[in-house]
Amino acid sequence: SRLVSLIGTAGVGKTRLSLEIVNSIQRKNRQSFFCELAAANDELGIARLVAKALDIRLKNKDPIGQLGEYFANESTVLTLDTVEKVVGVIGTTITRWLNAASSLVIVVTSRVRLNIDEETPFTIQPLTTLEALELFTKRGQIANAQFDLSSDNRLIVGRVIEQLDRLPLAIELAAARLNTFPVIEIEKRL
Repeated sequence: SRLVSLIGTAGVGKTRLSLEIVNSIQRKNRQSFFCELAAANDELGIARLVAKALDIRLKNKDPIGQLGEYFANESTVLTLDTVEKVVGVIGTTITRWLNAASSLVIVVTSRVRLNIDEETPFTIQPLTTLEALELFTKRGQIANAQFDLSSDNRLIVGRVIEQLDRLPLAIELAAARLNTFPVIEIEKRL
């Protein structure tokens, strides 16, 4: 698909996954760009942020069309991160770019679907309990080399990851606190 949408709640790992996808499809003759759209409010804001990511100057007339011309001349993978704020206008913008550039591939992260024909959506779910335990353990050992998942703390860690809804970002942040607090204290502070 030329337009892949990674959809899920905040902290579920959409951005990290999008970067892994782009890395896996990268080719020598294809450039890739990452653009955070949280600050965009409208189509012009989208154009400005994408142009900044591409390091090109926009003309005053039809900046979306200008970017479409750029994509038509350069084989590109474009990651648009956090598009839910501009979901009302991003669909039209992306459709114009895809129509202008047959080699353009776009990976989108969002909390909601774009609902355009070109979109191939994938819903990203929180980690399984085992994945969450593994992540907490790995990140915990980075923060505190003495930390290990044991029969003594497994239930506590299990409760912590469930309180964090098995969201990778939240688990990583909690496990990083093992350099300051024991896991029982992390649970109490939640």
